[in-house]
Amino acid sequence: MYFGRSCFRHHLSLVRQRLKRVLARPRLVLGLIFLTVIPSTYLSVQLFRDVRADIKNLLPDSAESVITAKEFERRFGGWSQLSIIVTSPSSAANRRFSDHLAERIRELPGIRSARNKLGPERAFFTARRHLFVDLEDLEDIRDRIAETIDRGKGSPQNKQID
Repeated sequence: MYFGRSCFRHHLSLVRQRLKRVLARPRLVLGLIFLTVIPSTYLSVQLFRDVRADIKNLLPDSAESVITAKEFERRFGGWSQLSIIVTSPSSAANRRFSDHLAERIRELPGIRSARNKLGPERAFFTARRHLFVDLEDLEDIRDRIAETIDRGKGSPQNKQID
């Protein structure tokens, strides 16, 4: 199918005709716009007002992960996290303030845990630090192994005896 200049001119003339009709009755056009926007807005609000993206709401109640999550919630209550960043010119003052703040937060009702030290997390990663190697280091190790293999291929010990 060929869409040449005549086809383009035809479509352009149709657009111009419609535009003239719209501009001739601006109040009618605005009224139609409001008649469609108001119900659309109301329906959008109704649709998105109760959106829940929790995994329990996205999966069927019989899913094992949902059952486990509900059991966890029953035993331990809800889970949420609040992170507070303390900054000042003095790191010692930051530590004293965060220690005091964590103590006060622990005293609040409903708080199960308030921590301001990364001791357990640091110990975990330190004990497993060899599992968390930078990509550059991994590539360097790979290249060094490949070089060692290549050097070994020319070695007299690797020659086959006929």
